[in-house]
Order: sequence, then C-alpha cells, then structure tokens
Amino acid sequence: MEKTHLSLEEAEELITKIKPSIIKLMRINKVLLLLKSVRIEYDDPHMSMTYNLRKKKKLYKLSYDFYNLLDKLHTQGCLVRDLNRGEVDFHSMFDGREIMLCWQISEKNIRYWHEADGGRETKKPVSMLIKIRKRLI
Repeated sequence: MEKTHLSLEEAEELITKIKPSIIKLMRINKVLLLLKSVRIEYDDPHMSMTYNLRKKKKLYKLSYDFYNLLDKLHTQGCLVRDLNRGEVDFHSMFDGREIMLCWQISEKNIRYWHEADGGRETKKPVSMLIKIRKRLI
C-alpha cells in the first residue's frame, strides 16, 4: 500500500472523522493491557480452563477489533504514534520533502510538524509552514 500524503487542510479535516476511532483505540488498548495483567487461579482445573478460555476469547476479539481499526486509520493516512497520549502523525509534503504533521487528541487542530526522518523531539510549530507557504505564493 502506498503512503497517503495529506495537505494540512486535508489532515485537519480528517481529524474530526478519526477522533472517535482514536478514542476507541485508546479504550481498547487500556482494556487489553488490563486483561493481560489479570491472573486468576482456581483450585478446580475445570474452572481454571473455563476462565482462561473466556479470557483468551475476549483478548483475541479485542485484538482483532484493535488491529482492524488501526488498519483502517492507516489506510486513511494516519500513523498512530502513542495511544497513551493520543498522538497521531500524518504524512505530508512540503517544499519537495516529506514531513509529518503532528496531532494530539487533546488538540483541536494540528499545531506541530517534524521532518519525516527527524522525530517528534524535533517538532516545530505549524505556523512556521504557513508563513513559509505565504512567502512562496
């Protein structure tokens, strides 16, 4: 599958559509982590087997839902970076080079970007891109 490059405007429009999915992914992730951490032992082997089967069934169902949703977001051009903080990157192009537009679930708009080969620690304000684009026009 080819990368989907989005303009700033396209990525911001997509935010309203993907936000419920990101929230759902965050919730599923928390439940998966919780389920994986729970260990219950029974004296009766039958009860232990019944519990373990049901737990694994729930884990697999949630994992399936999680990866289906993650794949759907990926095909829309979203790169989920951190589910604990709800961080998502969008592939974009600027001045002939690939960049990543950064968004966090707590933000209304995309506020930062970074070079595709850089990293989130090198992110810069998106207002910088807007100023450069205005000068180029």
